[in-house]
Amino acid sequence: MSQICNYHIKKAVLGIEIGKYDSYCCILVDGQVISCLREAYFCSYSMYSVPINAIKACLKESSIHINEIDQIVLCLELKSNNTIPGTDMKYKDIERNFRLKFHYYGPIMHFDKSILTAKISFYYSRY
Repeated sequence: MSQICNYHIKKAVLGIEIGKYDSYCCILVDGQVISCLREAYFCSYSMYSVPINAIKACLKESSIHINEIDQIVLCLELKSNNTIPGTDMKYKDIERNFRLKFHYYGPIMHFDKSILTAKISFYYSRY
């Protein structure tokens, strides 16, 4: 939910990357990074897992409740059958588990990791 503070609408986004060797999360408010953490900081094993500890710490550090998040952007690599490489988990399973764990009912967008990496590379290339 957007908050109106001093007549300025603030939009909060939680970005999550689920990777083969490490997972990350960050919180952006009005495009500014407020908090960003790696799951490996909290535990040694984070292969293809939602960074639960990092998300909790980012929310606490930024003093934002999960219900104040307007949108979640989930970045991960999927195989052609919509499963995560090295596991039998499907994208829908990850989204459902995340919603149950955090009681989040807002929008969750999914970006394929390879497409997102290409877009970021193009953005920073200045072409």
